[in-house]
Amino acid sequence: MTQKHRLIRALLLAIFTAAALARAELGADSEASALFTPAFAAALLPALLGGWLLAGLFGAPGAAGWLRAAAAGGGLLIAVGLLVPLLLPITGGRADGMLALLTALPRWPLAWGAAVAGIAATQAVAMRQGRDQSRK
Repeated sequence: MTQKHRLIRALLLAIFTAAALARAELGADSEASALFTPAFAAALLPALLGGWLLAGLFGAPGAAGWLRAAAAGGGLLIAVGLLVPLLLPITGGRADGMLALLTALPRWPLAWGAAVAGIAATQAVAMRQGRDQSRK
């Protein structure tokens, strides 16, 4: 995997993970400004770093590849979701507890939808990147 491919996968994971946590912080599915929440700002850098480290786990074909991608993406979401409440005071937010964002995530369809979309998009892009490019 090239550094460019790793960066693309890491950015996809970071943006969708941060968006999922920002949606959980907002607590509303109709709010369009998830990018400007303190949770998004606090989650973006840790999610990018985690995405960079986990990028190699994406792209395997078949059901086992999708399960591995789901485990990696879910692990990233949990890790960043536990870290963000510690970083929220730095970005101007307020945390209600260590598990506040992770427990709020399932209540909002756009929040868990962003989490699922991040895993699916990264896996699909990684599978495409792994294909033989000699037909170009």
